[in-house]
This record gives sequence, C-alpha cells and structure tokens, in this order.
Amino acid sequence: MSIGLPKENSLPFVKSWFKSSLEGISSSEADNLFWWLAEEGLGYPRARILAEGGQFRFNEGDLRNWVLWLKKLRAHWPVQYILGHSWFCGLKLRVTPHTLIPRPETEELVAWTLELEKPGIRNSPRILDVGTGSGAIALALKTAWPEATIAGLDISKEALEVARWNAQALGLDITFFQADILSESWPRHNWDILISNPPYVPISQRHLLEARVRDHEPELALFVPDEDVLKFYRILLEAVQPGQVVYVEFGADQFPGLRDLAISYAAKDVEFKKDSQGKWRMARIQF
Repeated sequence: MSIGLPKENSLPFVKSWFKSSLEGISSSEADNLFWWLAEEGLGYPRARILAEGGQFRFNEGDLRNWVLWLKKLRAHWPVQYILGHSWFCGLKLRVTPHTLIPRPETEELVAWTLELEKPGIRNSPRILDVGTGSGAIALALKTAWPEATIAGLDISKEALEVARWNAQALGLDITFFQADILSESWPRHNWDILISNPPYVPISQRHLLEARVRDHEPELALFVPDEDVLKFYRILLEAVQPGQVVYVEFGADQFPGLRDLAISYAAKDVEFKKDSQGKWRMARIQF
C-alpha cells in the first residue's frame, strides 16, 4: 500500500495517521516511535508539542519526512539508521548500516568494566576495544576514564570512518585502526584490558532475529558459523598474555561453552555476570 501525505497537519491527525500506517507493531511501540521521530528527527520537544496542544501544526517539510520515515519503517529499517544516530552511555553517536546499533546490554558491560577496574591500581590503563564498530565502547570508556589510553580495532573500513567521526565530534582522543583478528597482524600484547562485543549469533538462528536486525544490521558484526560459535572468543583468549584481562559480551546460551573455553586456556580467574534481564551476558577473564 502506497503512503501519501496526511490530509491534515494537526498533531492528533498526524499521530493517528502515522500509527495506523504501521503494521505488525503494538500501539505503544508505534507511539514511542512517533515521539522519538518528532523529537530527534524533527527537533520538536515533546513538551512544546503538548503545550501548544490543538494549536500545534506540522509544516509541509515535516509531513514529507513522516512519509519517508513510514516507508522505511515498513521496510523494517531500524529507527536509529533512519535518524542517523543512537544513544549509548549518554553519548549521541552516529550510526550507519555499516555499524551495529549499540545495545543496553553493552552499556552494562562498560559499566561493569569501570566498576571493577577504575577503582583499582590501573591509573592509566591501556585498553583495546576489539570490533569497535561505531566506537561505542571505546568512546564511553574514554569519557568516563580520561586518563586511560584507548584504541579501537575493526575489520570494516566503513565502520572505522564512523568511529573516527564520533570521536572527533565528541572531542575524544582515541586511535582507531583496521585489522582482522583472524590474522596474525593485529597488536594483541600491548594492552592491559581487552574488551569486545564480538559476533556471536549462529547463522542457523538468523531467522529468529527481528527483521530490522536480520535485514539491516551488518552481518559481519552479528553472525558466526554454527560449527564454531565461540570462534572470536577463542581468538581473543589465544592472544592474551599474563597480567591482561578480557571483558566480553556473549549470547546467553553460550555461558557453559565460554566458561569451559576460559578454563582450557588456563585463565587465572573467570567471573560471569547477568544482565538486567537476568541472562548470563558478560564475562571477565583474568590471565
């Protein structure tokens, strides 16, 4: 079904038209999307719209944007890609289809790392974010821990361009470089802390993901072979040296395998943590 401009530009009409034009989502989710786009896409604070009430009107440019956004939403575009940005640990980050959209669980990984490491003896640690994507983890750590020396690594040239843009926009001094951790050429030994949210979704589970994830987010950042789901964790653990610590996010059902893997590499200490949903999601592995 084609989408034409709404016949009226009042708040009640446009909001009702927008919500009725979406398919397969709840009214509350459609309501959240409407306000998200109105505030962050059009720049209208919700408080202003509500204060003006019946007097508020969208202009013609706004209406054309609503039509464009609806077409993308109906094609299952993530709203973060529509807006061109996402929020992570209070930071507004540019995101594109070349970068994974940062998740709340990864915010928890950052918070846990800071909780355990920052109060310790590491005054000026060297931290490497492996698979940095938009730079989210590295940027959040640098913001909270300015004295740390932080770098981000990714195989994707396009993702690194986004990460560098974000660092410059935030005024943060972070080094980003391109490397493939499956090769022998990445600098693995010069760090106190390695942190990563690597790909961990088995390809056979692709169909279980929401369409906006499955069809639009970068496959390189999502999927691993079914026969080797712990592939990237093994590479990381093979790389570490005594004295280094590794923080990783993982799939909830991968807890036993990752625990056994860490033990097989003679980790000095292994600690796991559940996320706010009660799922095993994070590991700290000390060597």
